[in-house]
This record gives sequence, structure tokens and C-alpha cells, in this order.
Amino acid sequence: LLTHNINQHLPKYCADCWLTAASSMLADRIKIARYAGGGSLGPDIHVAMQTVLNCGKRTAGTCESGTIHGVFDYIDQANGVPYETCMNYDATDAETCDALTYCKSCKGTGNCFGVPAKPSYDPKGRGFWFNGVPKVEMQSWGYIGTLIGNTVRDLQIEIITRGPIACMVDPVPFNAYKDGIIDKAWDAKVGYAHTIEVVGWGEKNGEKFWHVRNSWGEYWGERGFARVLRADADSTKHGAVGIEGMCAWAVPNKWGQ
Repeated sequence: LLTHNINQHLPKYCADCWLTAASSMLADRIKIARYAGGGSLGPDIHVAMQTVLNCGKRTAGTCESGTIHGVFDYIDQANGVPYETCMNYDATDAETCDALTYCKSCKGTGNCFGVPAKPSYDPKGRGFWFNGVPKVEMQSWGYIGTLIGNTVRDLQIEIITRGPIACMVDPVPFNAYKDGIIDKAWDAKVGYAHTIEVVGWGEKNGEKFWHVRNSWGEYWGERGFARVLRADADSTKHGAVGIEGMCAWAVPNKWGQ
């Protein structure tokens, strides 16, 4: 149960993998939670990444750099974040935050307005602003990974229990990736310079791997996805590209439904 892929580099280059990974993880976990709760799947819900770039610069980051925990902190501080239908992704951080760069609609040529003008109290506690515009809120978030004492099995348990996680990696082996299983060791000189979404795991011809989603479009890798060599379940060390070392999870609990 996954939502649509993202290309963070369109309409122009933006180094916000920290935001795309967090957004995809939240969207996928909402979809899973809706299904698990017995409700209809309905249309996919994806947060407005551009709103975060426009209004969450100080907390989350910019097209130069950012942090995944900054995304979650911004959502908490802003009392939620609107859907992507409020603000198209422009891959820019040049805008200042106002009503038109938070959630916008237009009627006729050049007649655009902010909807809503600013966040307000949610009277029903279900993920809406006062005028009925839906938003995504979170219950909690945290880090998980072998660098903080977890095992690879702990990552698997988190994924199978609540959904995909976002993990930081050494990005160099991803640049020329076409297909197959990435098995390059983590390069400490590069460090953790890219964030991807880990959606599951598998095994082929005796090789264990993570199934990951990148944010560079479907024409990259295996239709936007890749496989990365997975360490043994009891391991407390990060393996290929450092993928098990530092990951994040989040629990969305309100999404206007």
C-alpha cells in the first residue's frame, strides 16, 4: 500500500530528500492506517511539501539542506500541515510565508487567495481547520537504527507493524544505479548525505535486501525503487550505504477523514 512517487528535482533541482522521504512515509502510513481501520482507501493523501519549504525554513530546512526531524517538528509547531492540493510543489525555497504561500486557490486569471488565511482551532479534533480544509497531524515520531542500539530486526518490526520508515544513506552508489542490489560499504567520508524511504525487504539468490524508494522519479533505478543489501536480523551494525544506521518513524493520527 504505497502512494505516488516523487521527483524532488522538478521543476528544478532541490536538495530536499529529507522532506520527500518524510512526506512519502507519512502518506504511506496514512494509507495503511486507513485500510487497517476498516475504512475505504479513497484518494491518496500527501502533505504539501511546498508549504513546508515556504513556511518551515527555520525549523525544517531549505533546498540546500534540512533534517527529517525538522519536518516533524514543523508539523507539530504549525498544528498540522495541509494536503498537497493546497500548494503545488515548485522545488524552491524562495517564497516567504503568507496566506498565498501556505494554502492557495484561484478563481479566474490572476485572482488567487489564501485558503485558509491561517491555521485555526480544529473544533471536531479530526484534522480540519475551522473552515473545513483538511490537514495532517502527527501523534509521535522518533529515531530507530543500529547507531542508537537497535537491531535490524527492530527496523523490520517497525515496518511490518506501522509502515515504511525513512533512512539516511551514503548517496554515492545511488547516482549511477540502474538495477540490482546495491552492496557498497558505507563511506564515512561522505557520511549520511541522502534520505530514502524503506518500504520492505526481501531475498533473491541468497542475498538479503531492503526494498527502498528514492525521490528521483520513475526513470531512475527500478521504476523509482532500488534494492540495498540488508544486514543480518540480529546485527547492530549498519551495512551497505549505512542504511540501517539512522532511520526515522512517525505516526500520523489525524488527516481530515
